[in-house]
Amino acid sequence: MAEAEPRIDFARVTFPSDQFTIRMLRTAYPGAFDRPAALPENRTQFHGRASIEDALGGTIDFERRLAVLEFKRVLGLQPTEEEVAFSRANLAETLTDEYVHLGSATGEHHSAQLIRDVESQASSQAHHHLGQTPP
Repeated sequence: MAEAEPRIDFARVTFPSDQFTIRMLRTAYPGAFDRPAALPENRTQFHGRASIEDALGGTIDFERRLAVLEFKRVLGLQPTEEEVAFSRANLAETLTDEYVHLGSATGEHHSAQLIRDVESQASSQAHHHLGQTPP
């Protein structure tokens, strides 16, 4: 039986988005909190709001894609088509914009440090799968 391909453990990665607070998100994306939600007519709505998925979902997905690309690069594994739908440069550029917009990075250089840290954590996990000490 073929051995399963190693998978990154996202729970062991500290992502920049982990530090986002509701206040940060509400300030950056007030419409995700303060506009009416699209609910079926038969549901009661107390404090109607739209999901923050529209505002934050892409950031979370992009952080994880970035980690997976680095994890697989270290392991020498081929990323899936979905995983390479966005280049590393595109992921980093988009995340930089988001981190600065949300206030978790003070600028491009700080954002680059946050991104390198995510990649470093992914690389470390991959090296452990290989039985190596991370550089």
